[in-house]
Amino acid sequence: NIYVADMTGRSNMIQKFTDNGSFILGFGVFGNGPEFFTNPTGLTVDSENNIYVADFGNPTYAIKQFSKDGKFINTSGSFGLGDGEFITPGGLGVDNEDNIYATDFGENNNVQKFDKNGNFIMKFGTYGSGDGEFLNPTDVAIDSLGNILVVDSFNDRVQKFDKNGNFIMKFGKSGSGDGEFASPLELAID
Repeated sequence: NIYVADMTGRSNMIQKFTDNGSFILGFGVFGNGPEFFTNPTGLTVDSENNIYVADFGNPTYAIKQFSKDGKFINTSGSFGLGDGEFITPGGLGVDNEDNIYATDFGENNNVQKFDKNGNFIMKFGTYGSGDGEFLNPTDVAIDSLGNILVVDSFNDRVQKFDKNGNFIMKFGKSGSGDGEFASPLELAID
């Protein structure tokens, strides 16, 4: 299936389609509350087809979990600077154990990890341009070995970490040539 987070106008919903683009269902509308969205940005699906949506704006700064039928299940995180808290949650990824990873491209400049029940596990990263530091991390993906790749947008690079959040390597630099970036936003792993 194909999932789309739409935050244009007042729709603020998630739409689900078949592989050929036929509409299956939509859920969520603009508003406050667990089943509503203010700014749905990040989106991922786990092995049980649960849908996770990063949402930010008053009063929600969290990752919301929904069933494959769009029924609200749980919320992970809240507004703030501490463990499990976000300023601007963005890109989401899921590993092969159904743990959820979320970038926070607000003041936190980190990646946070939650289990599938929404419990905070760990976070890594801080503001800066050194190894393991971020300036606006916008997306995250996890490879088959459990390594975590993060788009570090304003540093014009991608950083790679092990499953414990330890820095492994980075690639990319500012520019317009091959292997260079100008504020990259998203990534995917095949």
